[in-house]
Amino acid sequence: MKAQAEYETLVQLLRGRTVVRTRIMLFTLQIYFGADPDDARAFEWWCEPSWHVLGPDAVITGSGAIDGPDTYAEDDEIARADATIAAASAASKILIGQTLETLTLDARTYALHAEFSGGFRVATFLCAPDTDPLWVLRDPNQDLAVRATSRGLARGSRAGVV
Repeated sequence: MKAQAEYETLVQLLRGRTVVRTRIMLFTLQIYFGADPDDARAFEWWCEPSWHVLGPDAVITGSGAIDGPDTYAEDDEIARADATIAAASAASKILIGQTLETLTLDARTYALHAEFSGGFRVATFLCAPDTDPLWVLRDPNQDLAVRATSRGLARGSRAGVV
């Protein structure tokens, strides 16, 4: 199956699922969707590195709210960065319990835009012309994954994109 076909399969599998968990690892927003009773693990959408969460009236949080450390060698720098990651992570929890309604791929940039119940939206976007990676959609139960960069789609969560 080609990457575009796998993307379309994943969109069909994800549409209508409820967000059960979110977390942020460095600059990556990880969104987990409820699994079917026969599934062992939740579906995943990883937004990296540029993304934002929008509410019905305003921006709730985004990757720009995370202040990365200047160095990982100094504890105070790590603590400063950890505080901004924790704040963005807490804000992203507003998505828990919301249902994914639409997932749209931008044909020019390969950015992904999602609309959820409650008027919430999540979008990835390019921060530079050669952004790599942009996002990953994954069903770990079927070992099905698609990754995007500014250059296109590829199969697999660690796939290179030509």
